[in-house]
Amino acid sequence: MEHAEEHKTDAPLDVAKYYYIAVIYACLGVVLTVVNGTLLVALLRHRVLRIKKEYTLLAGLVFSDLLLGLSTGSGGIYELALINRHEENVQVHRTACLWTPFFLIKTFTCPAEACMLLIISVDRLIAVLKPLKYATFTRIYAILLVGISLCVGVIITLFLTLNLELQKSDDTINAVCLLSKMGKIYMATNCYVRFVLATLSVIVYIFVGIAYRRYQMNMCKAFPTSQDRLRKVQRRLTTTVGMCALLTFLLYLLPTTIAILHLESDTTVWVSVCWVLINVNAVANVFVYSLRHEDIRQGIKLLILCRKMPTVAQERLRLESITSSSSSVASRAALLTMRTAGSTLLPRVIPAKLYRNIIMQQVT
Repeated sequence: MEHAEEHKTDAPLDVAKYYYIAVIYACLGVVLTVVNGTLLVALLRHRVLRIKKEYTLLAGLVFSDLLLGLSTGSGGIYELALINRHEENVQVHRTACLWTPFFLIKTFTCPAEACMLLIISVDRLIAVLKPLKYATFTRIYAILLVGISLCVGVIITLFLTLNLELQKSDDTINAVCLLSKMGKIYMATNCYVRFVLATLSVIVYIFVGIAYRRYQMNMCKAFPTSQDRLRKVQRRLTTTVGMCALLTFLLYLLPTTIAILHLESDTTVWVSVCWVLINVNAVANVFVYSLRHEDIRQGIKLLILCRKMPTVAQERLRLESITSSSSSVASRAALLTMRTAGSTLLPRVIPAKLYRNIIMQQVT
């Protein structure tokens, strides 16, 4: 006689332990949503911030972190509601969990956020290695990069959704829909995609630091004093991304590595701790950018006070943006001229038409 395949159910949830985890999720999600939502609105509300391609990329990362906060907070509230109604051990299929709004957002956000971390590091690398070319990039360039990260999130979500739908398994899990109970393929894909992208973002920034140090030494020799302001602006932004890369390593990459090492064991506690640290990293990134950049601080302050940015401040920030871009082009072109003196392969001066186009792009 043939025996039917055994129907597996999930073990009862340890309510005493997980109740506090759900409370932490709910509180952290609210903080993450408020903090990232405030910064995102500030970046989009003020045109002088919105037109900067670097801040457009930052807005893409903040948007991903905002979705992360929404999924974490709403998920925590949902789980608390189930626990209070004593329905936490009701058995449901994994596909039912995946189609829960907060879980679907979480599935999309994890790879999209990790991809944005990599994109920001790559953007800094391009800015350091190819400053002349980078100065010609418009905001469309940044929007396309943000779109790439969103596409990565959609592709991973579709893959995991189809995988669960095609399994057609009768196995069930608890209704709280713990991330660690979604199956080996889901967990492995979720962890490894984040691990690879976050690792690449840190590695790329190591090359950014090396290349930027070499570029700074050359610039200091060629322009001892005339480019001090430009160097300070570029150094501040590059250092900010470096600080975020360090936070990514400590609060994102290491927790993900720990989760991967425990994939074959009961990962409920480990995944919960790792998820909390990833959310803390998203909050920390906002504070790093806000504390290190005056224009972002001013935009947030004016948003909270419900005021528009004064015309004088807008003009000052706009001129600073133009000066930084144009000085970067001129300095790089002059440096290339000095290093290639006598060569006919590179122009001795930057073409006037290219220089004028760059300035017009910044003004408009």
